[in-house]
Amino acid sequence: MVKQFILGTQREVLEETGITLKETDLTFSSTFYISKPKIDYNLHVFYSKHSKFPEVTLSLEHSEYAWIPLTQVKEIHLIPGGLEVIQKTKIHYN
Repeated sequence: MVKQFILGTQREVLEETGITLKETDLTFSSTFYISKPKIDYNLHVFYSKHSKFPEVTLSLEHSEYAWIPLTQVKEIHLIPGGLEVIQKTKIHYN
């Protein structure tokens, strides 16, 4: 089952950012159960460490991006629950 999530993560990252990740680049972090008024789902979180920022080519559905230090993440607009996901998984970023 994890293989399916890895493939999905690789596909989404490539489609939305142009970044190609190898399976060995990804480490599973955790799963969050998300409940919204019209949908419930599991969010599977992976992380990937890089020695330098990869080049980003945004898909048409996005207009901008930024690499944000964890110390500044509270200052930006995130999706509901985004900060909680980052706080619970940031141990892996060190």
